[in-house]
Amino acid sequence: MPSKILVVDDEPDFCEAVRDLLKGDGFSVTEAYDGDQALAAYKRERPDVVLLDVRMPGQSGLEVLKGIGRQTHDALVIMTTAVDEVATAVEAMKLGAYDYLVKPISTEHLNATLDRAREHFALKQEIGRRRALQRDEFSLEGDVIVASPSMMEVFKLAGTLGRADRATVLITGETGTGKEIVARAIHRSSPRSDQPLVVVNCGAIPKDLMEAELLGYAKGAFTGALTGGKKGKVELAHQGTLFLDEIAELPAGAQTVLLRILDGQPFYPVGSNREVQAEVRVIAATNRDLRSAVSEGSFREDLFYRLNVAHIHLPPLRERAEDILPMAQSFLKEFNQEYGKSFESISQEVASRLLSYPWKGNVREMRNAIERVVLYEEDSEVRVEHLAFLEASRPKGNDSASGSSGFSLPSEGVDIEKVFRELIVQALDRTEYNQSKAARLLGISLPTFRYRMEKYGLKS
Repeated sequence: MPSKILVVDDEPDFCEAVRDLLKGDGFSVTEAYDGDQALAAYKRERPDVVLLDVRMPGQSGLEVLKGIGRQTHDALVIMTTAVDEVATAVEAMKLGAYDYLVKPISTEHLNATLDRAREHFALKQEIGRRRALQRDEFSLEGDVIVASPSMMEVFKLAGTLGRADRATVLITGETGTGKEIVARAIHRSSPRSDQPLVVVNCGAIPKDLMEAELLGYAKGAFTGALTGGKKGKVELAHQGTLFLDEIAELPAGAQTVLLRILDGQPFYPVGSNREVQAEVRVIAATNRDLRSAVSEGSFREDLFYRLNVAHIHLPPLRERAEDILPMAQSFLKEFNQEYGKSFESISQEVASRLLSYPWKGNVREMRNAIERVVLYEEDSEVRVEHLAFLEASRPKGNDSASGSSGFSLPSEGVDIEKVFRELIVQALDRTEYNQSKAARLLGISLPTFRYRMEKYGLKS
């Protein structure tokens, strides 16, 4: 969160007024009255936000902005300007300024702009944190361990598509195969790598809020809206990459919006007359068959073809056995460090068990399994008894081969709606009421799962 602010203005009264406005909000305010002082203070204080006047004696605000841009520290610069200097402030934004405020500046406008700066700052921190975690966790270009030829081809293709940085990409594969990791690999190998990668889980956002999430919204646009409005994911991803996970869950209205974005058309945040032009690269992912969704009428055919310019399919973990043991060792090392344990190896019997297990949840399931072992057990070697919980969840006998689910229909029949309700309840209990996980457990979409909950009177 931004906490240090540098105020640059040749009017000491203005600097003092801003300091008084912010002193109760936990900010540390430094003042500078000309360009030379500003650059010296910037280098010394390393502020999070700079309020920079456009017109000053000596170096102008634009010259100071260029000087700030040449330094390694990265702050958000907000220009302050008189009404007749707005065009200059807009020019400053093209040079990298975050926003501008027109004098006289009200407390409301200043706080709203700083709120948006907080969101932007938090997003940049999260991106940096995730990149650091990825570099520590994995070994292939900072992302994932692969030994199988199929996954080597996937990451080779990801590198190629990264360099073709305007082409949309559709990533398909079962849940837990690593679709987001591949999206990040594409982004990192592209010319956009120093710009944001903004992730949107289309299945986790209520349908009636999806357009506001993508496009942003103005103050008071709807009940529950943030006081100062909010920038949308598309605008936050400007010049970077927008990753749309679970794209099959995107509602019809938002599909139309996405088509406009892909066509490079400007848009208006919900409830706003402020036109926004954002240039983004779109990567989408799904574990569903989009062609079937098109046939069923739940997904636009023209959008499918726009997204499917380039296609990467991730094979399930059970089809790339070469990756299983190297990944298990990598996860073991990671969780040793996290939980202060000292597992050094995996027994031969455990290795055989890991290779033969079906891994329906793919890499995510295996990662969770290794974490569980390290968390609960005290040993230097992973032993077969540590994995008893996996055997408890394995299908018994040859049910999968015979096509039998293991359920025997009573002679008197069943009330199928009661069966559905009980399955929903059990899935919620097993996932500690995580609706997304429960839906995946039952093999249905999140909207269908929520519809069933509402139908059976289950509280969300």
